[in-house]
Amino acid sequence: RTLLTYNRAWSMLLGGDGTFAKMEDLVITHTQIDELDAYGLGILVQGTIGGQTATRLEGERVRIAHNSAAGLLALDSTEVILKDTVITHTQPITDMSLGRGIALQGTFSEARFEGERVLLAHNHNAGLYVWGLAKAQVTDLVVEHTNPQLSDMSSGRGISVQRSGQLEAE
Repeated sequence: RTLLTYNRAWSMLLGGDGTFAKMEDLVITHTQIDELDAYGLGILVQGTIGGQTATRLEGERVRIAHNSAAGLLALDSTEVILKDTVITHTQPITDMSLGRGIALQGTFSEARFEGERVLLAHNHNAGLYVWGLAKAQVTDLVVEHTNPQLSDMSSGRGISVQRSGQLEAE
């Protein structure tokens, strides 16, 4: 069991070729915005572009709440598998944009997400955001009460799949 609370910039970072973490009963709350980066991410997973092995996170019974920018942000060369996960109340950053529950962004290589029994609630901009070379496969997903981003009151989408992103949902 792990509790990460009131950390700065990001509460959990996985980065680099072949990095792996398996977490059970993980709670991440109230990550504070870092003035330099303007983010307060719950989890940041970033791989090495051109690396041999994706950065990988596996989690069961995960709760991520009251963070900023994104509860979970997965970038290039990553694989995230979450089961029984709740991500709620993600807040915008200092310019009042973002606040996504799960954000998957594959700019140069794939960012993969598999989720089972996932609840995304009371986030901003998008509950689930899949962009570029990102792929999401979800089973038993609930996205509710997504608020607009506060900078311009736009979005508030439950799910947003853009720029060749891919989503499979059951």
